[in-house]
Amino acid sequence: MKFLSYQTSEIRVRVYDNAAIVSGRLQRTRSMNGREISDDWRFTKVYVREAHKWRVVSFHASEVA
Repeated sequence: MKFLSYQTSEIRVRVYDNAAIVSGRLQRTRSMNGREISDDWRFTKVYVREAHKWRVVSFHASEVA
């Protein structure tokens, strides 16, 4: 599998003290076994700040119907 394009958009960041929620859209095109496949996703990541570093503690993505 080879990614031909990988684009994020509609990014929204909300910060609450030592936690942050990032949501957005991911559109990608990849080549697999000679076929080109495109898909469109919505995602949410939850971060927590620990020891002055942001760490992803939860991630969810769903393909747009």
